[in-house]
Amino acid sequence: LDLFIMRFYAGILTKIISTFGRKIDLVTVIDDFGELIYREIDYRAEARNARQFAKLYQGYENTIRVPEIYDELTTSTVLTMEWVDGTRLVDGAELAVYTGDDKAGTRLVDALVQCSLRQMLDSGFFHADPHAGNLLATDDGRLCYLDFGMMSYLEERQRVSIIEAVVHLVNRDFEALADLYVRMGFIKAGTDVKPIVRGLQDALPDVLDAPVSELN
Repeated sequence: LDLFIMRFYAGILTKIISTFGRKIDLVTVIDDFGELIYREIDYRAEARNARQFAKLYQGYENTIRVPEIYDELTTSTVLTMEWVDGTRLVDGAELAVYTGDDKAGTRLVDALVQCSLRQMLDSGFFHADPHAGNLLATDDGRLCYLDFGMMSYLEERQRVSIIEAVVHLVNRDFEALADLYVRMGFIKAGTDVKPIVRGLQDALPDVLDAPVSELN
């Protein structure tokens, strides 16, 4: 019912926005959102996602943990998975006590960054909801991922484009970065990118010289 109501008003808003010359189809946005929600509440799909994620990180069991899925006890409405004891990542002092390692927080952050980069740039199959509630530190210092209902996939050309964007950002080549955005479809072909280039120059810091605290 919520999706039906949202879709109804999205149609009205789309017509209003079109009167200002903007072509934004909000109904399509709601349709995509609804499809994602329905996929997320099918626990058989989540079970498949968890198994695929675990398969991709078989070689990283010393740093990454994925709970085992019990297929014989899983249906579209019930997901049965391994219980994992752990603590949240938000408290460094608590992590140190729980794991018995003063540098546990640093190691877990490193594992999270490395795993995220592999997801985005190597396999392309990535956890799309990695907030603090979906990540645990285990007592042996591993990073445990939870909740595989919201996953997504990057095609090879998209992965290559992300790497290219990072190179342009590091080199502060904002003209090339804007051209890349056009090729990726973020900016409509034929758009004057000069204002966008100036905006990028003003908004993005020098990633090589700026301290980490200044990077958003």
